[in-house]
Amino acid sequence: MTVIKHTPPGRPFLQAGLALASGSVAGWYASPGVRVAGLLVLVLGAVHASRAPRGGLGAGWLLLIGLCAAVRCGLLHALPSDAPSPYKVLVGRTGLPCPTAGVWRSLVAHLLWEQGVEGSNPFTPTTAHRKEGTGASGRWVSSDRVRPLQGQSQRGNLGHPEDRLECLLNSVSSGERVRLLGSGTPLRGAALPGTEPPVISVTLGVDELARTAPALLKIEIPGAASLALLRKSILVRLLAAEDSLDPKDDVRGLLPALIVGERTGLSATTRDLFTRTGTRHLLALSGLHVSLLAWWIIWPLGGWLARALAQVTGRAGGRRPRPWLGPDPLRALLLLALVPLAGGGAPIWRAAIALALAAVATCLPASAATGEVPCHGRRVDGLSLWGLALCLELLLSPESVGHLGLQLSYLATLGLLLGLPAVGTSCPLRLKDTDALGRARSPWWRIPTQRALDGIWLGVATSILAVVVTLPIIWVRFGQIAPVGIVATPLAMLPLMGLLATGWLHACAPGILPLEVVHLPGRALIALLEACDQLPATPWPLPERPWPWIVLLTGIAFLGMTRFRRAGRPKALTLGAALALGGFLACSSDADVNTPPELVVLDVGHGTAAMLRVPGEDVWLFDAGSRDRIGVAACVGEQLRRWQTRDLSVVVSHRDRDHSSALPWIVERWPPRVAAGAMEGTPGWKGRAIDLIRGRLQLPTRGDLQLFLLRGSDAPGNEGSRCLEIRWGSWRALLTGDAEQDGLAGLLEPGILDGPYDLVLLPHHGSESPHLDEFLRRCRPTEIWISCGSPAALGPELDRQGRLWNSTYRSGALVAHPRRERLHLPQAPPL
Repeated sequence: MTVIKHTPPGRPFLQAGLALASGSVAGWYASPGVRVAGLLVLVLGAVHASRAPRGGLGAGWLLLIGLCAAVRCGLLHALPSDAPSPYKVLVGRTGLPCPTAGVWRSLVAHLLWEQGVEGSNPFTPTTAHRKEGTGASGRWVSSDRVRPLQGQSQRGNLGHPEDRLECLLNSVSSGERVRLLGSGTPLRGAALPGTEPPVISVTLGVDELARTAPALLKIEIPGAASLALLRKSILVRLLAAEDSLDPKDDVRGLLPALIVGERTGLSATTRDLFTRTGTRHLLALSGLHVSLLAWWIIWPLGGWLARALAQVTGRAGGRRPRPWLGPDPLRALLLLALVPLAGGGAPIWRAAIALALAAVATCLPASAATGEVPCHGRRVDGLSLWGLALCLELLLSPESVGHLGLQLSYLATLGLLLGLPAVGTSCPLRLKDTDALGRARSPWWRIPTQRALDGIWLGVATSILAVVVTLPIIWVRFGQIAPVGIVATPLAMLPLMGLLATGWLHACAPGILPLEVVHLPGRALIALLEACDQLPATPWPLPERPWPWIVLLTGIAFLGMTRFRRAGRPKALTLGAALALGGFLACSSDADVNTPPELVVLDVGHGTAAMLRVPGEDVWLFDAGSRDRIGVAACVGEQLRRWQTRDLSVVVSHRDRDHSSALPWIVERWPPRVAAGAMEGTPGWKGRAIDLIRGRLQLPTRGDLQLFLLRGSDAPGNEGSRCLEIRWGSWRALLTGDAEQDGLAGLLEPGILDGPYDLVLLPHHGSESPHLDEFLRRCRPTEIWISCGSPAALGPELDRQGRLWNSTYRSGALVAHPRRERLHLPQAPPL
């Protein structure tokens, strides 16, 4: 009897992909001081991988691959900031109707990077290339993709009149590389103490275009023009369907986003709803959407087309149909045709190519080793496909290892490939054929119930595995997690599949379904997420923790889920350790008695965001907004994470955007224990705020901290702004709003202001006021702060008077450390 020995298949693509990824990470993230250690780890990994089964790569090849990737990414990352880098401009016009602006011209120019520049800012100004007297006032170098602001088109990011920019681009060929010459105004983000405000975007005043290289020779793919026209017609139909909705309807924008990847129509409220419920990944077209379309539409359609083709060609009923004329190649072609229709993003390409290779695997020739039984076609190996996709992506773009989308996508896929076989795709709870009395159970309800249990088990297990393996990146990059997303994601699959089906049916054959039926799955999806949003910890802010501890937590949790198949003592101990470590790392706490008190005024440009931390008290937030900066909410959230905030209290001076624009995002994540001031109408907050018409009112605190809400007028807007007086022992501070006329005069009435103050934040960002002299006489401040986005108008006068002052424009975020005992500094001379 011949015994056939099955040798485990080698996975050279998996090994090469891991070597490429390790080398790219070592070259991209590691600083010069630790690159040697990274390369040593790479060598050890290559030696360990040398014990590969048949068909694997040796240690020498893996080491060479990793070193090449490290050198390539290291050179890219170390480019000088003044390295020339022309823009590559792709010109395209669609003339599509916009549901919010009537008619618009979308994506006149896509600015893509040619070479990377060190740093995370999208633009870096280079004065070395400035021209004098030639009509061009500057030159800008791109260091990353130009990221348009949410809800704005690329044209809005350019900030140039439509006719002028189109006139300049009319003579530019598709793919031609040019330089945009002209002055640029950077749009900056909010900044924490000790950091520079990041440049989020740049408004370019384009004066002329300087050609640097002709358009490269393009290889026209057969059918590409037809697919582009088809995508255009689909988008037009979807946008026309959106016009029937109310502008404030939450379902608006879902169809274009989930069918063709056009997310500009989604409101900020809808985006944040998906974020709070841990389902933001559903908005970005990815492998999940491609898999659903493949299972729901493409696989059945491929089978129908194959049968129709067999009927037409007369091959129906043959003994052995040729594999290349079967349904699998047709399914692969449909998957590849889906890519340009869905926007052609990298996640779409990855999933489409992987599923297309899996579909045609049985058509590819396979070889058998000596003693093995030959088989027809190849079997699908998920790890090999994963490694092949990673190899191709890193070979084409090694620096893409630093992109967040690639990291999350590949880590989640790897976790599912390794974890699902161990966890199991079927529910451990099995319904027996007979009941306790031995009577047979009807298969009409037993089989559907069992399949429903299996589907729930598969969905929850998939969500848990994906969350666990991506937890280090989510924790470090986002600082929040939504546990409800583990259940919300599988529950959202049914309405998501319905939305894909009705959306594609309406896009391909408009008029078959009423528009209300087309939008019905989207409404069901929004209703489901709103119900999930009512649960606690949606989302759950996470405090700052060292990333090695987070990686250790991830490893222990994944080991407990996958290593021990049966629920025994090792598995229980491992999962218990993971829960204990996770609770320890994720637990936030109020400031204890040893925590130094801090008053921070963040650098938010033209706006105000002040935060106070005192031992044994809540963290108090006074205003959170800006008129010329973005990212204020994320900046406030990062500071709250640094302080490991558990309880937050909020005071709002008034409802203007420069003082309250970030409040909805903040109160959704840190529901305030105490709310005071102009909180009425803040989205996401339900309750009654402590307020007053005018005068002075003490706010509730937990310890020795004393806070008073001051108001000089009940008028709406700036003049009705509230002020916050802080008393910590003998230390006193006053934070003001925007009152500068009657409201400021009302504060000067007896019994409201109670100076002297160690610190005063000047009203209305340091603007001039006829009542400011009397205000400073009453306050008698030791130090003056100004929160502003431009040079303070009162700066010269304060210098003339010899007062100690500072501003966020001049010094960035300002920090004070209150003391219980007053420091007797010399007072400034009276006005």
